Amino acid sequence: MANNTGLTYKNGKLYMNGVELGGGGGDIHNTFNKIVVLGTSIEATGQWSQYLADALGLSYKKVNANTDDTTKVTSGVVNYAEGGGNVTWYGNNVPSAYKLHVLSAFSCTQAEKDAAIEYHVGEGNITQSEANGRNNNICYDNCILGNLDADLFIFGTYGINDNHNYMAWTGEVQGSGNDWLDTDYGLAQTSFALHKASAFDRRCIYGAYNYVLRALYNAKPTAKVVILGQHTQGVGNFTWQDDVNGIQRAVAEKWQIPFADWGRYLSLRQTFPRATQAHVNSAEDARKQTLYQSDTVHPLPTGAKLLGTWVADWITKTELKPLNPRWGLE
Repeated sequence: MANNTGLTYKNGKLYMNGVELGGGGGDIHNTFNKIVVLGTSIEATGQWSQYLADALGLSYKKVNANTDDTTKVTSGVVNYAEGGGNVTWYGNNVPSAYKLHVLSAFSCTQAEKDAAIEYHVGEGNITQSEANGRNNNICYDNCILGNLDADLFIFGTYGINDNHNYMAWTGEVQGSGNDWLDTDYGLAQTSFALHKASAFDRRCIYGAYNYVLRALYNAKPTAKVVILGQHTQGVGNFTWQDDVNGIQRAVAEKWQIPFADWGRYLSLRQTFPRATQAHVNSAEDARKQTLYQSDTVHPLPTGAKLLGTWVADWITKTELKPLNPRWGLE
């Protein structure tokens, strides 16, 4: 891809207009043959994983959610991300108003998703045409357990679509047991449960992440994973991204794996001091700097280049250790 962003990557260092940007620091520790990228529309449409592959000198493949068998891909960056994807899972308990959740969920197996789709089609909640051809095999057993030969799994923006679009388990957060709420933005925090009882409950973001990583750990204890934070300050309906960052950071701490709040590292947030020419102060500045689309969430090619090139730098210079769960697996 053409680079019109002022970004260069040379001898293991990342520069913008000749100024070195911060990364993992130190010497290069890691080389990669195969990387699997997981996430939502930011990963699916923002092109940054293509720039990641370019920076690392790897091939690139964007997977079709319904037809490709990526277990046949033995090298390169393999991108499983799909727009609208979510990490939580409610199975047959999702009412018709949340029907698309069943098709877009990640923390279920193919068999679980197929059974839930059959149920909802039978109940008239989902039409057969809706069930055909949307994210149907974006499931962790296909994307992760089918790619155990990967050197690294990169989790992107899972959680970004889970907080207010679908059902949320209140658990101990509301002190009401295992009640369910039809949530809107004002009740978004109910899917942010972090208490012990929610550690592997797929009905909240924290539990869904842990559920999938536990499956990966059981299948390949030596697996290496990094998590990328929500990478913009967010405006309007996206101001809660720091809350999702907190959940992702808690997951990373539980599994003792790296968490990259890359917006902080590259000073792309209003709350951090100006450190590079990539800094933006507002949604309007983001638009002017051509880093983001007007929603200040989805990167334009310039922002994608910045993210992909920085991630390449960061993962080569960061010590990557296998999953190492704290606090048990139950």
